[in-house]
Amino acid sequence: MLCIMKYSKRLAYWLTCWIIVAPWRRTLRQHLFEWFVKTFVEKKAEVEIEQPITDERLFPLIQDCLIKTENLSAKKLIVMLVPEGNFMSGGIYSFFTIAKELKSLKHIHGCDVVVMTRPNVNLRTYVRQTHFRNEFIVYRFSQLCLFSELEELILFIPEESVARFHNIISFSKQIMNYIQSIGKLHINIMNQNILLMPERQEFQSLYQLTSNITQTTAHDQYCTQEFSDRYGLKTLLIPPFTDLSLYPIIPFEKKKKRILYSPDTDVKKSEILNKLAEELPEYELMEIKGMTFDYYVSLVSQSRFMITFGEGLDGYFAQTFLMQGVAFAVYNKHFFPESEDFNTENIFTSYDEMKEKIVESILMYERDESLRESAIGHYVDMQNRLYSKKRYLAALERFCLNEYDFYPKNH
Repeated sequence: MLCIMKYSKRLAYWLTCWIIVAPWRRTLRQHLFEWFVKTFVEKKAEVEIEQPITDERLFPLIQDCLIKTENLSAKKLIVMLVPEGNFMSGGIYSFFTIAKELKSLKHIHGCDVVVMTRPNVNLRTYVRQTHFRNEFIVYRFSQLCLFSELEELILFIPEESVARFHNIISFSKQIMNYIQSIGKLHINIMNQNILLMPERQEFQSLYQLTSNITQTTAHDQYCTQEFSDRYGLKTLLIPPFTDLSLYPIIPFEKKKKRILYSPDTDVKKSEILNKLAEELPEYELMEIKGMTFDYYVSLVSQSRFMITFGEGLDGYFAQTFLMQGVAFAVYNKHFFPESEDFNTENIFTSYDEMKEKIVESILMYERDESLRESAIGHYVDMQNRLYSKKRYLAALERFCLNEYDFYPKNH
């Protein structure tokens, strides 16, 4: 019984941590705690709950309980597939925020919206994404079969998962038969990173499920007629948007002498960090890793500088300027829009150049207020034009209306 109480309390906390108003959070947490205790006691004959229990055994049990709160008689459904681990990345954050906005657009598309872990051979899953505020319970893909009256289904699949998707679901005859029984199936590939997108022939097996396959992209650089033709897919840009309006901005002069850096890997990363530690000992170096989004943004707000070792024009870069700090990156033709001016002192042509000039650049932005204000203003203005909430919501509405930026030729 003590084990039941322990895990019921843990689950109630997970499922309510996103609620901001404390009295509501406490009330709902208590109700969930009592419900889970009752449910696990009833399930005791089926699950050896008094023995040590792993998350892999616990999560499906919780999902089986919580799926009953969904509209299982829905005729139309949108499923956002996410990686099977409760970890944080810019892509995962965008999946959940897109799901949230799609939920608010039900008056256009008429679908219920759920989040599920992508099918995987290890059957891994989880229940709550606890690294940022969100309203979704995460279900496992096999639970899709419980929607017994489904007529239309839209699957959002991450680009890194599409090549294996058909092969993995084919291991389950029940799931395969269910998918094939749906009258209208639309698969949308979430092409968030062109370097992870498989070539056209690698996802041809998806056409055994449906002919209605599209892609949405996160960057202007690969939302073009060329890439629409390359993949044979209708293509729509959904520009990234992150709402930071709830977070306080600290003036640069009051920020800490801290240099944050992204968890991405590069062969020159350790050399660059060693040089910073040696030549700027008064600065604290901190990697962005294993933290909640709220804590991450608070660190960005408090810190003067950021170095991204990833895509370049990514969340680490963009959010730093929005919080009135200065970020450094290496130019990457795959992610930086050609229409914009990146001829600024914080953008390098290579990691070798970053290693050579990073200390000088930090000191220059530290001392020259005019240069610093110019750079911050430049990149904030760019984001307000390219990545505004208005443009983001307009793109999602266009998706719901089946409108795209580019249509493949000779397809």
